[in-house]
This record gives sequence, structure tokens and C-alpha cells, in this order.
Amino acid sequence: MRRHVTAPAAVVLVLLTLVAGACSVASQEQPGIVDPTTTAGSVESGTIATTATSTSTSTLPPESPSPLNTGALSILPADEFEFLMNAASRKTGELTATCLLGEGFSEEQVRSYQERLAVDPVGTPTVDTGFGLLEMSLLNASAPESTPADRVSDAPGFNSLFVDDTERAAFWAAEQSCIIGAIDSFSRYQILVRPSAQVKVEDEELQRALNWYADVRAEVEEQIGRDSELVEARQAWVDCMVGAGYRFGSKESMYGALQLEGDRVVGSLDSIPASIDDLSASSPADRESVLAQLDREVAIKGASDACDVPIILAERAARQRIESVYAAENAVQLALVTDYLTALYRELVEFMEP
Repeated sequence: MRRHVTAPAAVVLVLLTLVAGACSVASQEQPGIVDPTTTAGSVESGTIATTATSTSTSTLPPESPSPLNTGALSILPADEFEFLMNAASRKTGELTATCLLGEGFSEEQVRSYQERLAVDPVGTPTVDTGFGLLEMSLLNASAPESTPADRVSDAPGFNSLFVDDTERAAFWAAEQSCIIGAIDSFSRYQILVRPSAQVKVEDEELQRALNWYADVRAEVEEQIGRDSELVEARQAWVDCMVGAGYRFGSKESMYGALQLEGDRVVGSLDSIPASIDDLSASSPADRESVLAQLDREVAIKGASDACDVPIILAERAARQRIESVYAAENAVQLALVTDYLTALYRELVEFMEP
């Protein structure tokens, strides 16, 4: 079956990647990356509790902003990044549709394409899926070569809008090209979510300031990653998780272990449901296996979230301390960068409008 990149999913993934690249070393611990010094095998089988009870008594302040906007070098508040996420999918769909019309396809064909892509039978789970790793395993196993675009191409009503297979194939080729073009249209704004991105401008003074900003943000992340208090906080997370009944050498190893466990559970099922919300057709044994792993993932996430408090506080303090030094010593460059990024963000807001 053909694999298609759909416009909404593609841009959300791109922006998620960019935002992850902007976060500090502590925030970059992504699911699926196993700590080479502590593999999934280091999780002590038979000794992990099924219920999490955190030993941490700390609580975060009422306002818990993203690491992206807690230092002196930060420009945009965290809620602006939520706007980028919410608007990017819609805008990319609009750009793709406009492009397809420009390629000569009819309004009826493009409208049907958009309507059918909007009806995705998988949808958002209605249950707590923890980190979403088991859900990801189920989705990957249920239809590894299927995407919303495949479901559109398989729909008789949509297919009837084309004269023949040649025209339909031309549509899908154009769709892929249009999606890539739509995603490229966001490249100008990547510095807003990835501060270390290299940007080229005509003004030489501003160019030097932007180069300084990119280099400094990269240096800051490295320094934060080596901060002694943050290193201690990461160990505190390990100790806290042990107190909750879970043994992981790092957050990366936790993600890696859970992903492997989820893959094993899904691989053992007699039939693969489309999602965690779709277990009605599963056998009792399959349903029990999936729900047991789901309960475990949710419990571990609850423990990890509680144990995360020292890491978040330590990272925030380190960022504020380290960035304030750079900001004080480079006030002129920072002012130039701030003005540029603020204007660029306003331009992006206008670009995102329907």
C-alpha cells in the first residue's frame, strides 16, 4: 500500500522536532532513546512495583513555564509555542490545498481530499495513555503502511472524482510535492522555536548579533547540561523512582524500556487493535495484556512526573543563572535579536492567519 505524508501530521512533527531541539539537555530525553549505560535489561524484573508512590515532597511554583522562556536570553513566552503547534497543521493544509488547485485539480477533488483526511478513524485516545508509547506500538503494528491519505485513496467516492488511475496517480504525486512546499514555507521561522538555528540577513550588524545568539544558545545548553545541581537532580530522580518502586538508570532508559515492553506486548497479541480505544474485538487475554501494560505505563509516568520536580527546578535555576551572565555582557546584541525575533513572530502570526 502506498505511504503518503499528510500535511497536518507532517508539520506537527516538524515543529515538535524543532521545539525539542530548542530545549535544554535535560528536556531532550525523548521516548525511544535508550541510555547506552543502562539498557532496558537493567530494569530489575520481578522487583518493579505496580503502583507508584513518589517519595518527593517538593512542589512546583504555580507558574511552571517551559525551559524555553525562563532565562534572560529567551524571547517568546511558552504559550506562543502552543499557538505555533495549533496553527501549523491548519496552515499547512490550506497551503497544500491551494497548491493542488494551482496544479489544475478541481475544487471538488481538493475539497473531498480535505474532508476525508479530516475524518481519521484512529483519533485521539479517550483514556490516559501515559507517555503514549504503548499507543504508538499499537498504531505502528496495526497498519505500518497505512496513513490517512491511504484511506482517502481507498475511498470509492473519492476515486470516482478522477477520470482514471493516471489522473489519480498525478494527484498523489502533486500532493506530496505540495506538502513539501508547504513545510518549506515555515523554514524562515525556525529560529523562533530553535534558537541555535543559523539565519541569514542583509544587515551586517544584525547578522553578527544573530550569529552570536545562535552560538550562545548552544553554549548555554551545554553548560546547563553540565551544571552540578542539575546532575544531582537527575540522580535524585533515579533515587525517587527507586522509592516509588521503579529502577531506571535515567529517564532515557525508562522511555526505552517502556517502548520495548510495549512492542513485546503488541507482538504477542492474537489480533492488533487500531488503538487503545479499540479493544472491543480483542480476546480477553489480549485485552488483559494491553490494559496491564497501559496501567504500568501510566503509573510509571505518574511517578516520573512527581520525581521530575528537582530536575525542573534545577534546570530553571541553572538557565536563569547562566543566561543572565551572557545577557548582561551582550546587551546590545540581545536587543537587536529581540527586536528581530519579535517582528518575525508578528510576521508569522499574520502568515498563519486563514
